Amino acid sequence: MRRYFPIFAALLTLSACTKPLQEFPVEYRINVQNTWGVDSHPSDYPSDPRLDPFLAVSHRATTNLFDLSFPATEGIKTMAETGVMVRLEEEVDIQRGGDLALDRALGDRLVFFETGSVFLGFNETHTYLTLFAHISPSPDWFVSAYKINLKPNGTWVDTLVIYPQAYDAGTDLRQTFRGTSIPANPPLTVSLINSPPLAFNGVVAPLAKITVERIK
Repeated sequence: MRRYFPIFAALLTLSACTKPLQEFPVEYRINVQNTWGVDSHPSDYPSDPRLDPFLAVSHRATTNLFDLSFPATEGIKTMAETGVMVRLEEEVDIQRGGDLALDRALGDRLVFFETGSVFLGFNETHTYLTLFAHISPSPDWFVSAYKINLKPNGTWVDTLVIYPQAYDAGTDLRQTFRGTSIPANPPLTVSLINSPPLAFNGVVAPLAKITVERIK
């Protein structure tokens, strides 16, 4: 059986990689901007919307930090329900120990239109980027740019703009920003969100804008 270990102007803050930058042959600055506003997401818009601290990971093409066909790991569950990244970072470190992931970097909590940045290392076998951030408040929702190849067609991209999608971790059945938790027992699989309150007129507008800039 397969096992999955999971693994944005305004204020600008920088967070270092888990290793010195010079140890990586390729480095990128990952800029994340919170774009979650009442104009784009008017349904039941909360009074204190934010994206909790985001986690960026570099990894192999074959690495699955989560899977839409499987229930969320404990790390994804904790991140999606509370915004706490510790367990997910531990799961990513298991991937790093098996050479499935290379580097990880934790960014800041972002309120509307704030931007945060991290530096992240890559190499010839770890060319993919995945990024997570908890949508807060929410029962178990998160945004993710998932398995983005920064070396398509054999050439590293210099810049790239990504609009992450919104996901439901499947661990809480509540479908409102606030309210009493309704634990899913058993948990459902991770799924894309396509319903209110995040969806308006059938569309979930991006909650964040990610700009990837090669610096080395």
